Amino acid sequence: MHTRPVSFPDWKDVLAKSALSPQLKTAYVREILGFLKHCKGSHAPATNELAKQYLEWRGRQSSGPAREALRWFYREGRKSMRVVGSSSEIPGPAITLPSPSRLARRPMEPPPAASDLGSEPWEQALIKACRERGFLWRTEHTYREWAVRFARFIAPRSPYAAGGEEVASFLSALAVEGRASPSAQKQALNALVFLMQEALHRDLGQMDFRRAYPKQRLPTVLSVGETRSLFAQMSGTSRLMAELA
Repeated sequence: MHTRPVSFPDWKDVLAKSALSPQLKTAYVREILGFLKHCKGSHAPATNELAKQYLEWRGRQSSGPAREALRWFYREGRKSMRVVGSSSEIPGPAITLPSPSRLARRPMEPPPAASDLGSEPWEQALIKACRERGFLWRTEHTYREWAVRFARFIAPRSPYAAGGEEVASFLSALAVEGRASPSAQKQALNALVFLMQEALHRDLGQMDFRRAYPKQRLPTVLSVGETRSLFAQMSGTSRLMAELA
């Protein structure tokens, strides 16, 4: 029995290329969109259990090809994830995330808001929360960068299924494995707390993670005592030149 959620962002393209009749394609689109809206409203990924609950509710509303549409969605979606995740080192289906190149280089000017709404439901929820609060575009972009890194860290799980433990593990990995600075770790903490609590409405609770420590830097100027000790080891012209310097 499949218990992992399905991530199938290009289902519309796959459905359009299928051999189903145009009328059935239109009905499937309507039913699948209704189910995905239900997932978003429930703040949960597209699992089998959620699909069963949705079909029970849908059956009480009206008749239609909801069951057949979701069977197609899950069947083709798992095929797609097996292909994407076949070369991954992490077992199980892969989660589809925004392209790294799309967020790696920050453009000088923001793209039109209507064409930059995110690809995954959790990213769309983050963008909506940022814009409702009037965040600057660069703040939104920074929060989205950290959210993408976090989603890749917990893949194949969705941020909707994550909690305080996963966030703490990510922050600890930044400090221990990534050698992040305290300011970078604090920025990641702020971004992920906003993502989880304000955008996805998840309670993180108390989090225990490794704090990043400032990098120790060698002093650039000798102290008075160190200077005197240095002069004491010198004599003649060399000492005179050092004292003048």
